[in-house]
Amino acid sequence: VPLWYYIVTCGVLTSLGINGVVFNGLVLRGFYLNENIRTPYNFIILNLMISELILSGVGITFDVLALVTSGWKLGKYTCMTTGSVVTTSGFVSIFTLCALSVCRYKSNFHLGNSFKEGVSDAGSIQVIVAVWIYALMLSIPPLLGWGRYAPEISGLGCAPDWHSEHSDRFYVLWILIFGFFIPTTIIIISSMLTCVEARVFISGESMPNDMKDLY
Repeated sequence: VPLWYYIVTCGVLTSLGINGVVFNGLVLRGFYLNENIRTPYNFIILNLMISELILSGVGITFDVLALVTSGWKLGKYTCMTTGSVVTTSGFVSIFTLCALSVCRYKSNFHLGNSFKEGVSDAGSIQVIVAVWIYALMLSIPPLLGWGRYAPEISGLGCAPDWHSEHSDRFYVLWILIFGFFIPTTIIIISSMLTCVEARVFISGESMPNDMKDLY
């Protein structure tokens, strides 16, 4: 590739990594210092920040190292380790967004407590634990022999092998369905339902009397 393209790519990746670590780190600092924002719903959002922090600190860092060394030259076991960590964090981000979308729909329109209690403490813990377990179900199999982690086509980082002749098509199908298709479908459906019910709510057809006074 041209030298200017190489330099720009290095700069963009480095900037993304630094900004991701700094800004997500500031969010964590805010949670530590400000007790008022430590709500159950915000703890689910915090889970998203943690996964993004890992992606920025680990994933992008090794991408830059591979870019500087002109391809992945860090060995098989480093590839497996970073691949599993990054893949787990990526799935945690997707599933957390999915959970937030569902929690938003249920708490706002079906639990009747959107302006008071919101998501409970126990509920937020259950959601976070379920998200991590679900993510590990998708990222651990290559470490146990089903599928494998390999350098990506770009050579920058490691991910589940989906493109080489040694890839396991059933594992690729597994993560495609349960890691992307299902959560994406849930996010789309819950967001559409939220928009529909929000329209009804704002129109006043199902708005409580005490809330109608605010409009």
